[in-house]
Amino acid sequence: MADLPDARALGLDMGSPEFLRDPYPIYARLRERAPLLSIPLEGHPNGRVLLLTPYAEVNQVLGNSKAFSSDRRATYSDDSGQEPSMIFLDPPAHSRLRGRVALDFTPKRVAALERPIRRIIDELLDSAMAKGSFDLIADLALPVPVLVICELLGIPESDRPGLAHWSHEVIDTTGFGAAGENNQERNDAANAELQRYFIGFVEARTAEPNEGLLSALMQPNADPLSLPELVTMCVLLLIAGHETTVNLIGNGVRSLLRHPQQWRRLVDDRSLAASAVEEAVRFEAPVQRPLFRAAQGSVELLGTRLEAGEQVLAAIAAANRDPTVFDEPDRFDISRQPNRHLSFGRGVHFCLGAPLARLEGRLVFERLAEVAPKLRIVGDDGTWRPSTLFRGLRRLEVTAQP
Repeated sequence: MADLPDARALGLDMGSPEFLRDPYPIYARLRERAPLLSIPLEGHPNGRVLLLTPYAEVNQVLGNSKAFSSDRRATYSDDSGQEPSMIFLDPPAHSRLRGRVALDFTPKRVAALERPIRRIIDELLDSAMAKGSFDLIADLALPVPVLVICELLGIPESDRPGLAHWSHEVIDTTGFGAAGENNQERNDAANAELQRYFIGFVEARTAEPNEGLLSALMQPNADPLSLPELVTMCVLLLIAGHETTVNLIGNGVRSLLRHPQQWRRLVDDRSLAASAVEEAVRFEAPVQRPLFRAAQGSVELLGTRLEAGEQVLAAIAAANRDPTVFDEPDRFDISRQPNRHLSFGRGVHFCLGAPLARLEGRLVFERLAEVAPKLRIVGDDGTWRPSTLFRGLRRLEVTAQP
């Protein structure tokens, strides 16, 4: 294996409170001094993973599935018995699964959801603002995408809180956790609960189809999805379909309110909401890095020869603040143009739900600017959840009162 700067020698701990609170100054130092960094990882087949921070190379890793594989089975043994999600597969297996759901997430199909999403947002905001001050995460950022993706899947309302809890557990226990946390045990338990629920859900839809996306996926087809494939697809759509959008909304509103001039611009001109979404996901990327990429064969990266199987953590969050691509990258600017952020990925794994996430974020920003122009943060500016893979807030107390 190639000799590279070592995280221990640099004193980097990705599970530390400092890193979880604000990773961007650390990413900036790494881009300059150690753009490809070796992170020792006990139990990993290679004994380490590689952290990559510059935009050009992160873009290369994300966009080139022939050189960098998403199929973790080549690196990790898997005795879980679960079918791999399409985000852990390369073409053609990935293409087969993605093709079954892609039509339901096109911009045209998603645009048809605008009216019901507006209704959901209005109902939640009316209830939240009646309290005076409220938790933006629990009262708005979380329920909006949960209600939308569960509605799409056809999940009964009574089941949605439990699914949201298990999904949170999976997210909070994925990545580099704080020292002493038994993340794997909690992660396995939450995964098992999601699997158990969706096995029953698929069986119920087999007996009694409804108007949801799952029933559509189960329609007769020349290449039908198996039960394990259907269950895995449901878990993926639930987690990816709402967790990232919770973070988009929460992180975005926090960034807007911490930059009052930008918030005032949006209040005065709500047509900026779409570009505010793009800047929000650049500035505080909801997904800080992809789940898995590994060299398919011998490949060169930043002058270093990587051998097949070397796992690369392509730090989207670091790339999004690369000064060689973004003017004043640490400045939050809701009219930034161009904005070539990588928050929705690149290549064959470009985020399937990007049109839906963009719509939900835009509608929330528009409506908040309209009905709560004096919105402000109460107390501290939020508590971050303990994940280095996803970046999102546990809570953010706000009020629209003077």
